[in-house]
Amino acid sequence: MNRKSSKKNTVFHQMFWLPLVRLWMFSLSIFRYIYDNQVIRTIISTVVTLLASVILASAFFVSYYVFLFFILLIPISIVLAHLYMIMTYGVEGTRAELRQIKEDFHDRMWRYENQIYGDNRETRYLNLVYENEPDNLSYRIAGYMVGLGGGVDSDCIRQLNSIVASGNKSKSAIYVQRFYEGLGNNYNLQNDINMYVMKTSEDHEQRLKFIDMLVALSFIDNNIQVDKFKFIREMSERVEVNDKELNRILNTRTNGQYGVRYGINDMTQEEKKKADYELEYGTVETFALTFMGYVASADRNVTNEEYDLFITMIEDMQKKIAQDKEDEYVKRFHRGTSPKYNPRQDIQLFRKKYGNQLIKYRELLSLLIKMAYADGDVSRAEYDRILRIAELLELNESAVQSILYDQTGGRFGRKPQKKQFSADFYH
Repeated sequence: MNRKSSKKNTVFHQMFWLPLVRLWMFSLSIFRYIYDNQVIRTIISTVVTLLASVILASAFFVSYYVFLFFILLIPISIVLAHLYMIMTYGVEGTRAELRQIKEDFHDRMWRYENQIYGDNRETRYLNLVYENEPDNLSYRIAGYMVGLGGGVDSDCIRQLNSIVASGNKSKSAIYVQRFYEGLGNNYNLQNDINMYVMKTSEDHEQRLKFIDMLVALSFIDNNIQVDKFKFIREMSERVEVNDKELNRILNTRTNGQYGVRYGINDMTQEEKKKADYELEYGTVETFALTFMGYVASADRNVTNEEYDLFITMIEDMQKKIAQDKEDEYVKRFHRGTSPKYNPRQDIQLFRKKYGNQLIKYRELLSLLIKMAYADGDVSRAEYDRILRIAELLELNESAVQSILYDQTGGRFGRKPQKKQFSADFYH
């Protein structure tokens, strides 16, 4: 930034005034951290209470030992605070907390110097342009999102520091400041969103990084709060990140715990080619292979009985077509066993191919139930996955119970109380 010469830039200002300002800003940063941390605040208040007690005691016991104890209370409080931070956050976490104080200090100094030296119109214009850079906008919007959950906690701060440290380190303090600006009561969210959409209109990678940052900051304690999740969905729509891309980010950041519904319209070109192939050449059995892997892996491992059933099935399939497609069939099965697998898109293809042919739906569910029952039992996890597929097919649970009863010889499921018609199977 080009600084305008100022009369304030004197020897007195450099040697006396500026060091005092730095000391004051550093003190404010420490007080800000103490204010935000309840336990540290409790430790400091205890020390202050002891100080007050010592001062009162000094009226009765005039001794240099009292003065020595008074002096030692400050380092004692610092040591206690550090011990608490190390026990709570670990060594790396403590460094991150101390770095936060340092960054807050640099932020305050940057704002102070900007006020002192940035009083001409050209500099104010440059500041405005800088503040509206995509990175600055994204950190402010992220700050607003975090505020939806009630504020910033230590886990969120650590995640923020990690994200900032992975970027341009020379601007880390500025980014943290922008983040806290988004938490302010007077923050204009819509203005920043509109500006961000305009600034990144030709940079889709920048938009993907933005959504990734929102997900990272919202996934705290293995959970994303409802308000934050809704906000992420809204931002994805505004910056034209489709559900397929959002789902990939969510799966990566949350280890498959969160995802969104996406359909055929969100497929990549490669996936569309595969979908066209499935619609033309796919059968109930080929669709079922992936779903069977999905059901068999519900207990986190595929039993020998389940795998034997799969091998028997693909051998029968190859006899029918007189072709060796074992590698393709094995890939289908293992695709379904992936923790990140979502059956929604495949079910949409299945329904697009077979329409409302209930007999095909029953055939598919029968194959899945056979897989679940291969080891002589149907676990709760396996049943839940079968039920999820039935729900995607818009079949009710009584339909699953009926097929389960037939396939297990009455050991599981419920026998229909009356003759069932097609309409009885749908929601």
